[in-house]
Amino acid sequence: MAAVAIRAVTQRLVQGNGAEARLSLARTAKLLVELGADDTTPALAPETSADLSPTIEATDWGQALRLNPPITIDGVPMRWAYPARKLGSAEPRWQ
Repeated sequence: MAAVAIRAVTQRLVQGNGAEARLSLARTAKLLVELGADDTTPALAPETSADLSPTIEATDWGQALRLNPPITIDGVPMRWAYPARKLGSAEPRWQ
């Protein structure tokens, strides 16, 4: 799915026209399940203090630290309007 999306964006940039794709999430899931697990992938490294944000926040489950984002953009701070909360605790709305 990602490949066809990248191909469509490339086509739009190069040729100036869009693309249409018919994809199935269910079929993709089936293919991934049939592919099986990759036992050669190394295990994730244990969490360290460098992985955590230094800011403690009050959540619905108590005091917590967020994980640092996997990437950053200079001059664009990662922030959230609200601390972590239980699912369904807020009305859905666009910010």
